[in-house]
Amino acid sequence: MQKSLAVRRQLFERAISGVASWRMPANSTRRKDWTWQVLNETVLAKKPDARIAILGLAYKENTHSTKNSPAIALLDRLRGRMVAVHDPVVSAAVVPWARAASDPLDTARDADVLVIATPWPQYHSLVAAELARIMRGRTILDPYRVLDGKAFAAAGFVYLTLGAAPLVPGDTETSSQA
Repeated sequence: MQKSLAVRRQLFERAISGVASWRMPANSTRRKDWTWQVLNETVLAKKPDARIAILGLAYKENTHSTKNSPAIALLDRLRGRMVAVHDPVVSAAVVPWARAASDPLDTARDADVLVIATPWPQYHSLVAAELARIMRGRTILDPYRVLDGKAFAAAGFVYLTLGAAPLVPGDTETSSQA
């Protein structure tokens, strides 16, 4: 069993080795682009019609400002795609072409990928089993490490976070909080 997990992990890492690195980018420009690059190369390149759920629009938690928001920059690149958004403070009207969702679970419903774009405290309470039940896909991009990556990998998700190796389903060797 352990060998098959190691093989799956190696295959996944090999598959995304060309990604503008899921490891810690060297400079702030690459850091800002990390989510787009990983989303594009791990999900959109394989499934151009993927449904994308974005949690957070503000440039950081506990503010209503979207000035310099990585979420808004990402959403600009996703125009014309099926995108649902949620933010507890910022109105979805800032991205009128995206579907406004009433809460995080409504945002994730039938999504192929979930992106935590702003580390709001409300998002820390998302439960892996609940998301697995309502999402169509099994990819989580969480650059801020809001979620427990090991729990999500155990629930069948591929969990990608900035500065760490991906966690894949069944992976118990690496902690997402390291």
